Amino acid sequence: MSNKINRLLKRLEEDHRCLIVSSCNQILTLSYETIQYIHTEKNYVIIHSNKEYKVRSTFKDIEKKIKNNTFITVSYGILVNMHYIKHINLKEMYIILNDNTQLSLSYKYKTKVKTAYQEYKIQ
Repeated sequence: MSNKINRLLKRLEEDHRCLIVSSCNQILTLSYETIQYIHTEKNYVIIHSNKEYKVRSTFKDIEKKIKNNTFITVSYGILVNMHYIKHINLKEMYIILNDNTQLSLSYKYKTKVKTAYQEYKIQ
């Protein structure tokens, strides 16, 4: 029974541009468009949308689930929806979101973020 439910949830996730997660004994469906960013906190992943959702999962699992080219990893454990980026400071290595949240930008991801964001803005 749980295998059928998991297969149905996965199919729903792939077809409807949403992330389906379990948080506080609830199954949540979060539209990619509403997710601002995701970061890790110990053994949890925190999803920042219209609310904060704390999910017991690994960052890699969430990264694999999100099949959307508007999300980019900006630092280890931080995944950002480029739609919410206000600006990127490549010199001081940080990103400012539309709500003025500041997130660090890792040197490892700097070039990839710059290229992806420029391509995203052109679209």
